[in-house]
Parts: sequence; C-alpha cells; structure tokens
Amino acid sequence: MGRLEGKVAVITGGNGSIGAAAAQAFLKEGAKVVVADRHIDGIGDAAKAAGAAAENWMAHRADAAERAGVDGLIAAALDRFGRIDVFMAHAGSDNRRGHFFDLTDDDFDYLMNNNAKSVFMCSQAAAKAMAETGGGSIILTSSISALVGRPNSVVYGATKGAVMTMMRHMAHDLGRFNIRVNALAPGLTLTNQTAQLVEDAAFMGHMMNTIPMKRAGTTDDMTGALVFLASDESSYITGTHIVVDGGVTGLR
Repeated sequence: MGRLEGKVAVITGGNGSIGAAAAQAFLKEGAKVVVADRHIDGIGDAAKAAGAAAENWMAHRADAAERAGVDGLIAAALDRFGRIDVFMAHAGSDNRRGHFFDLTDDDFDYLMNNNAKSVFMCSQAAAKAMAETGGGSIILTSSISALVGRPNSVVYGATKGAVMTMMRHMAHDLGRFNIRVNALAPGLTLTNQTAQLVEDAAFMGHMMNTIPMKRAGTTDDMTGALVFLASDESSYITGTHIVVDGGVTGLR
C-alpha cells in the first residue's frame, strides 16, 4: 500500500517542474490527484509517467490568483473525488526580479498577487473543504529567499517570506480542525524557470560556492519532503518548514 493510499491531493502550479514531480510522486504513492494550472497542455504527462489510471487524476485549468478560479478548482475537486486531504499551494512566479532601485510598483503588486495572495485564497478555500471532512495537510511552497538575503530578489523574497509567515499563523487557526500547515523551502533547483540561470556559467560558479553539496537540487530532491508532509507520517508536524537546499542556509 502506498503512503498516500486513499487520499485526494490538489496541486496548483501543477504544470511546473516541481508541481508536476509532486503530482507524479503523489500518484505513485496511491493518492488521487487534481493537477491545476493556468496552462494545462501536457499536464497529464506526469500522471501517465506514473502509470496512473485515468480515474485517479484530473487536470483543471485555473488561475490561483483569482478568487473565481480558486473556488472553481475546489468545487471541481470535490465534485470529482468528494474530498480534499492534501492541498499543495505551489502556483507562483519569479519572473520580476531586479535591483531594488529598478523594481516598480507593478512588479510588487504582480508578485504579491501571484505568490502571496494566491496562497491565501487557495489555502482558505481548501481549508474550508478539509474542515468539513475531518482535516488534512496544506503544503505551501516558500523558498530559502524567505530565510537568507540574495541580490535582485527584494520583492520575490518578500512574497516568500509572507508565505512562510502565513503558514505559521494558519497552523494556529486550523489546528483545531485537524488541518496541518507546513512549507517547503527549496534552494536552487533545476526547473524550467531556472533553466536560463543554470546556463549562466558565472552565476552557477557563484552559486556552487554557496552550496556545500556542490550541486543544484532536482525535482526528485523535493518530492521526498512533499510526500512526507502529505502523509500521516507527519501527523504531528505543523507550523514549520522543511529546507531542501543542499546546505545553503546552514552556512548563514
């Protein structure tokens, strides 16, 4: 029996590298999975790679930064599978980086809306559904940018810090409903979003000097922590974060 047998998981940003890897890992562990994203072309690839039967997963087009999209996602998941046991709020963006002097009000609003407000709306809607069926696990995607300073990341780091702080307060509000709330804080990870950075030899040379394990993380490095937080193995863990960064924050 898989570690998530009998559970229903919903993942926003499920067409991204980490989101897709999480979907595949959850399916392999026996969960039924709803994969949501603004772009759903190819969203079933992870499910097919996991060998999941069609009745065990569904793709849903939704913008996690819009209330109507969030409400529609939760309704669709409940209509298909009847409950939500795991919710992974992974949707977000990091494409508005720049020096502090150059960032605009629009950059601030865009990133806060997509990275922080979306997490608030999605988690609130998912938690209300979980409270009706006995509880569950909410997993937020933060970043080590919430824990350490980095160049050209003022607003991005602020949004991920907001996610980390929301997680702690949500854990207090939701504990009596048997809803756990935790966060994943990845370091540099090989994803579609970081592909251009990884090709920059100067950037990678600098980064390798900050990572004790001397490599970037992979999506597989993230899924172990995610399955653990989604499963009953973490049943007494809430209000905290797991750092998966090859040791970067350990040097700070």
